[in-house]
Amino acid sequence: MQSIYLFPHKLKRIGWVLLIPGLILGILNLYFHIEIPLNMPPHADIDFLGIHIHHKPSLFEFTDGNFTNELAGLLLMCGLMFIAFSRRKLEDEFIAYIRLNALLWAVYANSVALVLCIVLIYGGDFFSVLIYNMYTIPVIFLLRFQYLLHKASGTNNTASE
Repeated sequence: MQSIYLFPHKLKRIGWVLLIPGLILGILNLYFHIEIPLNMPPHADIDFLGIHIHHKPSLFEFTDGNFTNELAGLLLMCGLMFIAFSRRKLEDEFIAYIRLNALLWAVYANSVALVLCIVLIYGGDFFSVLIYNMYTIPVIFLLRFQYLLHKASGTNNTASE
């Protein structure tokens, strides 16, 4: 069987270290409007004809910005990816089958949920749906993968970590 490219097992712990602060930061920003200010280079505004509305920023010109959303998003996605796609201590063909099954199931569930949201949600709320949608595949995958491992652990001893 062809090998699957997975992260090393030790990155699973690092994933949890990234996920928990990212989740806390995201919740604090969403509900309590906590912001981390950052001086970042400004972007030149461009209209639909490609004409610059204001001057091009110089290399050393900075503006105040809110980096909280980006930081929370990076921590969440990196943490979820490390947790979901890190090798287990015992990685065999049965675990690879369960992993593939869970991933396929997560993509199907995410697609159905997205189609329903496209039909039922409009306006600015749909933008929020798209933001949350970025994280649903790894979350659904993790839930389904752990469920299948738990279900298989009664009949197969290789499913334990």
